[in-house]
Amino acid sequence: MYDIRLTEVEMEMAAFIGAKRRAESRAKDRKQGPGYDEAAAWRNDIEGAAAELAYCKAVGIYWPGSVNSFKGPDCGKKTQIRQTHHLNGSLIVRNKDNPDHFYVLVVGTCPYFKVVGWIRGFDAKKNEFVRCPGDMNPAYFIPQKHLIKEW
Repeated sequence: MYDIRLTEVEMEMAAFIGAKRRAESRAKDRKQGPGYDEAAAWRNDIEGAAAELAYCKAVGIYWPGSVNSFKGPDCGKKTQIRQTHHLNGSLIVRNKDNPDHFYVLVVGTCPYFKVVGWIRGFDAKKNEFVRCPGDMNPAYFIPQKHLIKEW
C-alpha cells in the first residue's frame, strides 16, 4: 500500500482536468449514472483525477490527465483507477468494463490518498461480488481484502 500526499500544484492540475471532464460532459449533455447528483459528479470527476495522479506518483509513471478517454486506460496501457473517499470502501467494476484491464483502488480525498490494491477485470467479475445498492445498476464490489497488494 502506498500513502501519497499531492502537492498544491498537483491538486491544481487534477482539479483542472476533473473540472474539464465534467464541463465537457455537461456541454455535451451526457447524463450521470443512477444514484449521482450533479454536485457529486463534479466532486467525483475532480477527486477521481486526483486519485489517478496519486497512483502515477506512487508507481513513478507519467499521468496523462486525459479527457474523453472514457473506458480507455487512465494510466499506462491497461490500468484503470477507481477512487472512493470511504476508508473501507470497495473497488467497483461494472459489466461493461474491460476484463483485460487492471483496476486499482485508491482511497482518500485531496491531498491524501492510499493506493490500496488491484485486481484484473476478469477476476473481479465474479458472482460473489455482485451488489446493487440503492438505485444503482448492478456492479461488482470487490472488498479490499480481495485486492492484490503486491506491485
